[in-house]
Amino acid sequence: MRESTVSTLLSRRITRRSFSAGALAASGLALASAGGQVALAGAGGGTSVTVTADALNVRDRAGLAGNVIGVELYGAHGVATGNMVDADGYTWYEVNYDDDTSGWSAGEYLKGVGGNSGGGAIGTRFPVSSRVKVMTDALNVRDAAGLDSNVIGVVTYGAVGETFASVMDADGYVWTEVRFPDATGWVAAFYLAEASGGSGGTGDNVAIGDRIKVVDGPLNIRSGPGTGYGVIDMAATGAVAQVIDGPSGADGYTWVKIDGNLLDIGWVAFEFCQAI
Repeated sequence: MRESTVSTLLSRRITRRSFSAGALAASGLALASAGGQVALAGAGGGTSVTVTADALNVRDRAGLAGNVIGVELYGAHGVATGNMVDADGYTWYEVNYDDDTSGWSAGEYLKGVGGNSGGGAIGTRFPVSSRVKVMTDALNVRDAAGLDSNVIGVVTYGAVGETFASVMDADGYVWTEVRFPDATGWVAAFYLAEASGGSGGTGDNVAIGDRIKVVDGPLNIRSGPGTGYGVIDMAATGAVAQVIDGPSGADGYTWVKIDGNLLDIGWVAFEFCQAI
């Protein structure tokens, strides 16, 4: 699948992703006060959303201080209620997930609402320096944002790159400039997802006493080695800590216990870190 023509793209994004152009349009938002934060009412109500992170926390209220009441894995589906809150650097959406979990998740990790702040353009607005991966068979890389710009390369499914320019809206899509190993240029962000742990380590190259750095944050710090343990803190990208226990394998990850400056002592998935 390529973003080669407007008609093909419009057809596929509607029939395959179940988006509603009216629900995605972000114009006419009603502003209200919500505990000192900005609450956006009536934005995206009924919009179908899909989780683009490997694991996304669902909280009982908007913000990192909210209690984690569930975790939705990559590809999980839900429906946004229309309630939004800006807090802690994220836009939080209240979502009813298909597994009957209901709560607040960061919209930056939800395809369908994440980052769509105006104009109704389709695609997540990834921050500069985000690591992203291609989620379609073949994606055109262009010399400028828009379907009329020149194709200068093609990247295939799973290719990982880094965003380094602000996004632009053109031809109904959010566009972002990405540096891939084989091409650098503008791509339709609709076909990208956040890349988690692509440059991180494995349990084969970490030991007690090693210093490690988070390369794909924010990263959950848990009370034990596994996704079933509670989140006690979060480590930002670039945070440095020392391994004091592990590694231990669980839930498809390699877990290490860390002790870092200003961070709670706990366990993290080393796939999102690297030894330094």
